[in-house]
Amino acid sequence: MSYPGHSYAYPGSEAFVESMSTIGVYVVDDLNNGTNVGATQEKLTIDSQYHRSSSYDSYYMQAKSRSNLKVLPFSPVQQIILEQEGGDVTASGVVYLDYASGMTMNATATKEVIMSAGSFQTPQLLMLSGIGPAETLAKVGVELYVDRQGVGKDLQDHTYFSVNVQADSSISYDPLYSDYSKLQAAASEFEESEGPLVAPIGPSFAFEKIPVETLNQIGAAALAANRSDQAHIEYLYESNFYPNYPTPQYTPQQYNTTYISLTAALVAPQSRGSVSVKSNSNTDPPQIDLQYYTDPADQALAIYAFKNLRRILNQFATYNFTIGPNNGEVSPGPSVQSDEEILNYIRETAVTVWHASGTCAMLPQEEGGVVDSRLKVYGVNNLRIVDASVFPIIPDQHIQAATYMLAEKAADIIKADCGL
Repeated sequence: MSYPGHSYAYPGSEAFVESMSTIGVYVVDDLNNGTNVGATQEKLTIDSQYHRSSSYDSYYMQAKSRSNLKVLPFSPVQQIILEQEGGDVTASGVVYLDYASGMTMNATATKEVIMSAGSFQTPQLLMLSGIGPAETLAKVGVELYVDRQGVGKDLQDHTYFSVNVQADSSISYDPLYSDYSKLQAAASEFEESEGPLVAPIGPSFAFEKIPVETLNQIGAAALAANRSDQAHIEYLYESNFYPNYPTPQYTPQQYNTTYISLTAALVAPQSRGSVSVKSNSNTDPPQIDLQYYTDPADQALAIYAFKNLRRILNQFATYNFTIGPNNGEVSPGPSVQSDEEILNYIRETAVTVWHASGTCAMLPQEEGGVVDSRLKVYGVNNLRIVDASVFPIIPDQHIQAATYMLAEKAADIIKADCGL
């Protein structure tokens, strides 16, 4: 991990980090030292040339020449092959679509089948294979092997919402992303590890741990009782109108105007959604019920975070980057003031942080768990799950490091169980 290249986004980014003190969140040197509370410039998974460095680089490239590794790109798994003998159910392989030939193929597992498809696809694949809630499988005509009620339940995710601000063009990426010729030029510069694209639109962030007394006061007693000793809200600086999707709530009304956004994310959500299946075919997407902001604690926390965004903006405006009245705020604008109005705005504009977790949780079986402490699916021999779907509670951070940790731990567990 390293800091991105400095660009014209950084003056605003630095002003944001310093403005966080107005809500009691202070500058720290590092958020990767085990205590993720404070404000700082964001480190990214990039290499020395400011290009993305992913698990492909860090893990696959080191192992690709192994004789026991064969990677089949663009070959989605259709089903886990299950065999039943007496009362035992065993995973013996997978059915996958080979895009090279366009044919459905079978792959036999040497020892185990290990799933790592993500919190939406993993429960869908389990259900389509016959592992999941009996009533759900019966509705879509899938043969039941194991009635596992927890499959697809307890979905959690982090969510973003923003206060959008008209700002000086010197700190906004909007001119770049609204002008194709400028974007082409920037892409060419990026190939040489130069130009504005060596930095992201969101180059700084902060995490707030809310005191127990405050959690109780704002109506988030559930967090005070169960999740008090951790970060609760992430704040981010975005050097454009964010999120920017083609809807009335998201899209800036004037494309020749430049914006920045102050953004918040709930990193200790209480609301739980679900993932199910629409049919007995994985050509249909999973049925996802997000249930964002249905828990009263999440509603209280979201309103609290939004009000903090305005307090941060009030301080940020003293750096003379904002344009116009109300510290430059254009969305939702000063007419949105009551808690009800704020919550409605958040519900209309919030987007996923793509941290979906929890749909095949590692919990005791009697508590609705899907996998045990060694990542084995209850009731199925030779089947493990290694992805964020096993997290019983979503981490209070970006989940990349936690997912890598899980994978490394899984490798150790599998080697030990195989006597290696």
